[in-house]
Amino acid sequence: MRLAKISKLVSKAGLCDVYGDEYGTGVYISVGKAIYHVQDLPMPCAGDQMGIMLDIPTKKWEKVSCVIHACPPPLDMEHTASGEMLMTEYNLMTGSNYLILVDEHSKGEDKEKGKLAFVDEELLAPMRGEAKEYIGYACRFTASGEPYIIIKDRMYAIAAVAPVLVDVGKVAEQLAQFQSICLDEEEREGRERGR
Repeated sequence: MRLAKISKLVSKAGLCDVYGDEYGTGVYISVGKAIYHVQDLPMPCAGDQMGIMLDIPTKKWEKVSCVIHACPPPLDMEHTASGEMLMTEYNLMTGSNYLILVDEHSKGEDKEKGKLAFVDEELLAPMRGEAKEYIGYACRFTASGEPYIIIKDRMYAIAAVAPVLVDVGKVAEQLAQFQSICLDEEEREGRERGR
């Protein structure tokens, strides 16, 4: 987990909620739409201490709303949870602002059980640079039925991110148009090569 990337998100969002780790192995830092588990970081006594730990200059820190909570985060951040759906990462397009995560069990007869979620790629920045083969994703649901994505390093839950609301029908329509353009271009290039 890259603390500098979390600091950047805190500065940008102007939010920093800090929750205790019930096992005393670190803290959870929330920036609104994401919660990150930062191991070996002590629980701050005051917001100013958190600003120092995040290495955010005082002038910038004054613009951040920081609340220290003496409890675990509001989401289930356990390493495993019953009912969670494993997901596979797909980049929708190079340079996209979103990642698309599809339930890996959504093939064949179980297709109706699959979930589709778009995630703001910026919120995944603190995990970038970790060994890709060890990063995994799972979809969980709040008590009110809202989905959220758990990011795992091997078997350990290291973050939770809220999915971005996207008009899936519009995305499908745009992808179909893009596919048609690509196929037309491939056909044109094939004719030019055949001359």
